[in-house]
Amino acid sequence: MDKLFSILIKNEDSSYSHKGTGFLISSDGLFISACHVFNGIENPCERFFCAFPSDNANLISIISLNFEYKNTEQQKGSVYKDLAIGKMDYNSDNYYILKRKRPLINTIQKITGYVFVGTENRFQMNANGTLNLIQIQPDTLETVIVNRFAVISNDLNDYQKEELSIENKKKYNNVLTLRNTAHHGSSGCPVINSNSQIIGMYFGGPSNHRICHILTSKYIGKRIKKLTNYKFDRYQDIKISAHNT
Repeated sequence: MDKLFSILIKNEDSSYSHKGTGFLISSDGLFISACHVFNGIENPCERFFCAFPSDNANLISIISLNFEYKNTEQQKGSVYKDLAIGKMDYNSDNYYILKRKRPLINTIQKITGYVFVGTENRFQMNANGTLNLIQIQPDTLETVIVNRFAVISNDLNDYQKEELSIENKKKYNNVLTLRNTAHHGSSGCPVINSNSQIIGMYFGGPSNHRICHILTSKYIGKRIKKLTNYKFDRYQDIKISAHNT
């Protein structure tokens, strides 16, 4: 589980709250999450921290963030934008590999994210500078891929229409639709196949439908290459390494 972590926001009273999930994709702290986890906060690198939940968890600083985000009603074109590519002050040889190819429809996948299971989502700093985060726990949902395009709309009736009657601006080719929904707090978590490879990142779904949406790992890989100074090793699956530009 040390590839997966909680994203915490520092509140005005100096407590911390769980906002979403992130996961490591390189040995030097490159990570992925959903951008709406950070949205609306000025100077997010100063307010947000990463932590691997335990009863004695250390806060890890976020060094940098690259954002791509739009509200659902402002999305245009065929690419949905809700992605955060970050770098945290952490080194580990344990990280996820992004799967380059899209998976097949109806194949089983797992959504694994961190959720808050207590009554008040506020954590105070211990005297030794750590946090007791045992109320933030991993939650796994087994699911299957429904289709290779996604309809994402504020109009719930759009989900009931035939494909040909849906406006093109509501279809997104960088998103997969999965059956079932993940719990609140899982935003930004990985979607994992049977080989422990990442096929995408969970970012949400309509509240009145038993489906959810994920950004594909192939799209995430392209955005990493565009927005950062990382490159891909030449394998079938995306293994990321740093280099100087």
